[in-house]
Amino acid sequence: MRSHGVTDFPDPVVPSTHPGKTSYLGNGPNPSSSPTYDAASAACRKYAVAEPVTPAGAAKVMGEQIEYAECMRAHGVPAFPDPGANGGFTLPSSIDQNSPIFQAAQLACDRLQPGFAGPPGSGGG
Repeated sequence: MRSHGVTDFPDPVVPSTHPGKTSYLGNGPNPSSSPTYDAASAACRKYAVAEPVTPAGAAKVMGEQIEYAECMRAHGVPAFPDPGANGGFTLPSSIDQNSPIFQAAQLACDRLQPGFAGPPGSGGG
């Protein structure tokens, strides 16, 4: 994506609380209405791991993301935002993802993230 002009496209993050689980949580690019993003996405589609999402699947994921946001707020991160219109979260700079409170909330709420399979060996999913 970066080599096709989306210079702020994030690397995937493997949270320390769940080794092996990849996430793009954080302040990534906003792909809505960006011709550069659309062109890069088309050029890189062969590298994507996700299949196209149906409207029902998108609604299910959005509901799960809303539950995740509510959980994060309930566990001490009151500024945690709801997901954007296209899903995903853009965290305000006031949220310190390395703080003990954020880490504890993430540990408590990660089970609600769409596609969460749990820590290795947990049998979660």
